[in-house]
Amino acid sequence: MMVQPHIDGDLLDTSNETAVRHAGACLASLHRALVIHRDSRLIEVEPGLPVDLHQRIETWLELEDAGMAPTASARLRDQISSLPTIDSQQQLIHHDYRASNILTADSEILAVIDFDGVAWDYCINDIANAFVRLGTHFTNWQPTPTSVRGALLEATDQCDRSPGSNTNGSKHSCSGTASKPSRPVMIQPDGRTLCRTLRLLGVPLMAYQPG
Repeated sequence: MMVQPHIDGDLLDTSNETAVRHAGACLASLHRALVIHRDSRLIEVEPGLPVDLHQRIETWLELEDAGMAPTASARLRDQISSLPTIDSQQQLIHHDYRASNILTADSEILAVIDFDGVAWDYCINDIANAFVRLGTHFTNWQPTPTSVRGALLEATDQCDRSPGSNTNGSKHSCSGTASKPSRPVMIQPDGRTLCRTLRLLGVPLMAYQPG
């Protein structure tokens, strides 16, 4: 049995552009909070995924593409060679950053929950997943509108590129809720190897609250 704190809040409303921008800044803040947890014991927890993203996409197209969107698959295949090389390292990421896991009050972000899928991967993976699933409340699985994707990416990018920001976990200055110093990262336990490893490293386990 486990007792967790109750957080009053509403699920992120993606029709609220200000809230979406705060969610983007919060995602960047969360990545900065997670990046400091680097340990050789974490790197091998999620084996099997190619480190090179070009190779990962090529493998997916060859072995896992179900052919549901052949035009999009063909366009992706044509663009692989022109994709830039990613300029960051793998780290802990949320891996399920969507509206149903983001609690808000008005336009402010109160907490990010549901860390049972936390993974060792590139931050761009969180952004890509959010582009597809940000608006889902487990009832509406429609694509995330282009305007919402743009607002999220712009806020995340502004936070990452603010003066003094880098990928080593040093202090950043960002607009929105994530501009405040982050509280300790907390992961909701689910018994997986990665979460057990996080406990071993002394990472508190519950939910992430920016500010």
